[in-house]
Amino acid sequence: MLLRAARPPLLAATIATVLLVFAAPAGAKSFRFSRVDIAADLRPDGSMRVVERRTYTFDGSFRFATRSVVLRGAGDIREISVADEGGPYRLANTEQPGTYQVNRSPGEAVIKWFYQARDEERTFAISYALTDVVTVYRDVAEVYWKFVGAEWEVPSDDVIVTVRLPGQVGKDEIRAWGHGPLHGVVTIADKTVLLTVRGLPAFTMVEGRVLFPPRVVPAATRRANRAALETIVAEETGFANRANQERAKARGFAAAWIAYPLVVGGLFLFLYLRRGREFEPRAPDEYYRELPGEYPPAELGVLWRFRRVRPEDFVATVMDLARRGYLTIEEREAGVDDEYVIAPKKYRPSAASPTWASAVRQRLRLSRKVDDGTIEELVDAGADAEHGTATLSADAPEAAALQPHERRALEILFGRSSRPVEISRRAGITGGAKVRLQRGFAKWTGLVGEGAKRHGWFDERSSRWRTAVRAGGVVLAAGSLLAMFVFSVTAPRVAILLLEGIPLGIVGSVLAFAIDRRSQEGADEFRRWRGFQRFLRDFSQMKDQPVPALALWEHFLVYAIPLGVADRVLRQLRALYPAAELQQSGMMSWYSPSSGWGRGDGVSFVESFRSFTSAFTSTVATAASPPSSGGGGGGGFSGGGGGGGGGGGSAG
Repeated sequence: MLLRAARPPLLAATIATVLLVFAAPAGAKSFRFSRVDIAADLRPDGSMRVVERRTYTFDGSFRFATRSVVLRGAGDIREISVADEGGPYRLANTEQPGTYQVNRSPGEAVIKWFYQARDEERTFAISYALTDVVTVYRDVAEVYWKFVGAEWEVPSDDVIVTVRLPGQVGKDEIRAWGHGPLHGVVTIADKTVLLTVRGLPAFTMVEGRVLFPPRVVPAATRRANRAALETIVAEETGFANRANQERAKARGFAAAWIAYPLVVGGLFLFLYLRRGREFEPRAPDEYYRELPGEYPPAELGVLWRFRRVRPEDFVATVMDLARRGYLTIEEREAGVDDEYVIAPKKYRPSAASPTWASAVRQRLRLSRKVDDGTIEELVDAGADAEHGTATLSADAPEAAALQPHERRALEILFGRSSRPVEISRRAGITGGAKVRLQRGFAKWTGLVGEGAKRHGWFDERSSRWRTAVRAGGVVLAAGSLLAMFVFSVTAPRVAILLLEGIPLGIVGSVLAFAIDRRSQEGADEFRRWRGFQRFLRDFSQMKDQPVPALALWEHFLVYAIPLGVADRVLRQLRALYPAAELQQSGMMSWYSPSSGWGRGDGVSFVESFRSFTSAFTSTVATAASPPSSGGGGGGGFSGGGGGGGGGGGSAG
């Protein structure tokens, strides 16, 4: 027969115990039982001689152990002894290793023995005899004993209880039941009953009930003048029925435990296949030698990196504004450092331009050569202040044709002034532009994302499902945690099942990003840009294909930045085109290297521009990152350090 389940411990107590274990210091000690072997020999007088061999696995240092024997169902305890592999212990109150004590109280005897053990395995044999353990009825004799009590706070790997009967008793004359965990097993043989439990949890009992003929214990003194066999069998049948119901519930629970993640995982897979898997592009997978689209390069970055906007997109935006005549970029000699100046382009506005009129009024008023009336006449007549030019700003009417994120880029660089921005490789971007970049980069990325929405590159229904799955995962994890504590007392199995919802919810929230995809149009456009990227990467090797005119490469280069191949394009241009042709083309007239075209082979110009893009990208990434935290509370990396271990290495 299988063992009947004892009342399960409260899940709340288990959780508290687990938390205490994890909260314990690293030096905490513990032990468990790797094996408990109990031999119980019944005697003809109804007493029982018990020898418990308990194998302790110690983690830490220990000097004593106790065994409490509750005498409920027995008369008295006698013949107590303790031994280990080295021999028997001595009864004494000295608390020295190799001694033991016995403390008696009504209904209980506590055996305490002393030893020295550290991080090792030790086996102790605790022996004692119990009187009047057997009850003799008119039709049957019974021994009903709890061999392992529910008071043990540690688990046991293996528990084996052997009950041996005196005299000659056939297997068919013995009945036996076990009470404890449902996975325990009762085995009956001639004169012997074996109770076996593999993996006994803490706070769980192992109890045996054995029936046999009264003739086996002729000298037993505990007798009852009534028949008991039918009553005992009926009681155990009830126990067995309830145990079988528990087993059915356990099987259902195991099935639910397995099905729960399968159902959640299946639902996630279904949503991914329906809403997360990319559309098959309709555009051919080939080289594209022209720009697939004419939208700003930062918006291409949104398509290329699946909604993500990065610092190089800001760099591409600034370079595109320079290419279109809104900015100029100049390299200056700065010793060992690289220094660059980004300035707004001066332009000749119409006389009706408020920006220009304001500039005229200000400069004429500062000159103190004319009165206010004359100023207004000059403005109305289209007077020229400082060569008749004004400086572009983000709120100038001339900037109205720009996209919102492009105007925001001008505002970040120059604010409301026309002062150029200086950038160096070592110091980065400084002054007000650095502050504006730190504070405004997140908003700028939002404007880029909003601008990209007009293209319809992403499946909005998939995006809504992604948001729903992420929110559902949070609700599942939080709800499972709350419900687990609510049901921990009233329905432990439900609480354990709900416990599974916590990692499922967390994993679901993390993986929700996969339930998103580009639209059909977005998938087509992405393939075209991928073909264009391959062309930019490989065009110098296409000996049999016509190469686009030099005038187009200035435009192509801006888009090569978000595509991640700008450096490769520059190297190939230098290798593919003669230096004279590069110089005469007027390519990138908005960029002025400190050395012009250098040696005439284009090397200095290309290297200068590569250095600028690298320095500017690094500067934007640094300025846009969170500030470093001296208190260790998180944030960006700091520039100091170098005192920690680890270091590098070298190869000879």
